[in-house]
Amino acid sequence: MAVAEAELADWRRQVSELYAAVRAQDDPERAHALWRSGRDALFRAHPQSPLPPGDPLREAGVPYWAYDPALRFELPVLPATGPEQLLAHVGGDEGTTLRLVGHVELPAPLGVTIGVWWLQQYAGGLFLPLRDGTAGETSYAGGRYVLDTAKGADLGGTASTLVVDLNFLYHPSCRYASQWQCPLAPPANIIAAPVHAGERLSHSHLPSGARARRSVPGNGGKAVLASPGSPSPVGIAGMVRADGDAEHVGEKHHVSPGAAHRADRHGAGSAKSHHPDAGCPRRDTQPGRAYRGLEC
Repeated sequence: MAVAEAELADWRRQVSELYAAVRAQDDPERAHALWRSGRDALFRAHPQSPLPPGDPLREAGVPYWAYDPALRFELPVLPATGPEQLLAHVGGDEGTTLRLVGHVELPAPLGVTIGVWWLQQYAGGLFLPLRDGTAGETSYAGGRYVLDTAKGADLGGTASTLVVDLNFLYHPSCRYASQWQCPLAPPANIIAAPVHAGERLSHSHLPSGARARRSVPGNGGKAVLASPGSPSPVGIAGMVRADGDAEHVGEKHHVSPGAAHRADRHGAGSAKSHHPDAGCPRRDTQPGRAYRGLEC
C-alpha cells in the first residue's frame, strides 16, 4: 500500500527538480516549454496529481497562453514600509500566516506594485500570488501563483532580487477540484490589469450563461463571477472553499456538507479541515487577525 506522505514528498521533489531545470536554462522560452511539459507529466500520472481521476486535462494537458518575453522581469525586492501580517483562517487554531516582507514593482505594460509575502510556517518560504484582470474570465476566479518557494516554485534571483516571470503563473490546486483549500491573493496582490500569460482556463471551463457580477471592495470595483443565489466560492483575501454546490468560472463541484477538505499540498499554506463558517470572507485590518476576504 502506498504511503500518501511519501507520494507527496516525491511530488514536491519532482516539482523542485523541475524548477531547478527551468532556472538552469539560458533561454526563458525554452525553460517555459520545459516547465509546461514537466507539469503535464506530473498532472497526468503522478498519484498526487490535483486533477481528479478521469479529468480530460490529464490527457489534453493544462492550457496556457503563448510565452510573452515582455512579461519576464528580474526585480529588486523593496522592503515593506511597516509590519503587516495576515492569517488565512481555516477553522479552530488552524491557518497559514502570511507576513508582508516587501514589494516588487511590475514594469510596463503593467505598471503596478504587488506584495511579497513570507509564509510563517516551518522552514518558511516566499509567496507571490496574483489576482489580475483575467480572474473569473479566462483564468481561475481565485487568482494564480507565480512563486511559492516552500513548494519548490522558485524562478531564481539573488539575495536582493526575484525573477518574476508572469508566463509561469499557475492555478492553485483548488481550481481543479473542490476538496482543496488554498490561500489566495491578499488585497496587495490584486490588480485590475489583465495578464494574458501563464496558465489559463480551458475553453470548456470558460464562463457562460447568465451569472451575477459582484463588485469586490479593494479591487477597484472590478467584478467577479458568482452564481446567483449561491455563496461566493472565492475568498479574495483568504481561502477558497466549497460547501455544498459551489459554481464558479464555468465549473460546478459538489461537496457534501461537513465533508473533510484537504489542504492545497501543491501550493502555499496548510489547511487540514473543513471550515464550518462558509460564506463571504472578510479582511480584518488588525495585524495578525484572521482574514476571510472581502464582502462578496
